[in-house]
Amino acid sequence: MRLIGRFRRRFLLWLMAVCLGGLFGLPASAWADRPFLATDRADPVEKGLTELEAGFLYQQFSSNNNLSMMLLELTNGILNDLDFEVEVPILFLQSGNSAENGLGDVNLKAKARLLRAREGRPVTLAAEMTVKLPTCNKDRLSTFNPSCTGKTDLGLTGIASKSFQSVTVHLNVGYTFVGGNTVVSPSSTQTRPLRNTVNYSLAMEYPVPALLPGLEFAGEVAGHTSSDPNESVWPLTGELAATYAFNQVVTADAEMDLGLTNSAPVFAVGAGVSFHF
Repeated sequence: MRLIGRFRRRFLLWLMAVCLGGLFGLPASAWADRPFLATDRADPVEKGLTELEAGFLYQQFSSNNNLSMMLLELTNGILNDLDFEVEVPILFLQSGNSAENGLGDVNLKAKARLLRAREGRPVTLAAEMTVKLPTCNKDRLSTFNPSCTGKTDLGLTGIASKSFQSVTVHLNVGYTFVGGNTVVSPSSTQTRPLRNTVNYSLAMEYPVPALLPGLEFAGEVAGHTSSDPNESVWPLTGELAATYAFNQVVTADAEMDLGLTNSAPVFAVGAGVSFHF
């Protein structure tokens, strides 16, 4: 356990060093929504263009508890500085000998670019609003997934992207107004009041055309405060990923994630594909 703890701390310090280094002195790149777990880029999808993303993520919490998720995302550029996104997750939950699956909570997102990067000011700023719809089956899935409350959530996020010659660094900080006032305990019918949450993430993308044209490496550190007042350790996750652009239309990605706190998944792996048209 001590060895795992030291590895997690070194993993976190390495990722933070890479991301902060990119923020203050490196070179910008392409699609930031995938492969990251929690980070969005400040630049919206351009007017008249559409992105379709499909992915699969497996999260292991313990030997008997895991969550798999298929996620579909469709984003359309409505105006030059505004896009609209729909996220549809399908959950596969396993806890001991019990298993459930079904539609998760659908998210609706609107992102507005407030400040466009230009010479002498290489930072793009945006604001994003997220509405979580209560489409998850609370009676079946809340025991496995506390975020399935049967209520609507509202999130507001500030996004900053700093661009250099070939590296893009993204910083996200947000606040979510959590709907409902209870969370179901997996082991009983007891309930507890929920609280609003703060989310934060730092991520970077780094293309490596010298190795292979179209290949990019990425890193992310992402976390959030817990909506459960009894949770004293907040989930924090680190990610390493790679993406490969086959052409201007199709991009594939693969990622590996490591939980940096006890409340985060021990590890996760994922893969996906993005279409730009």
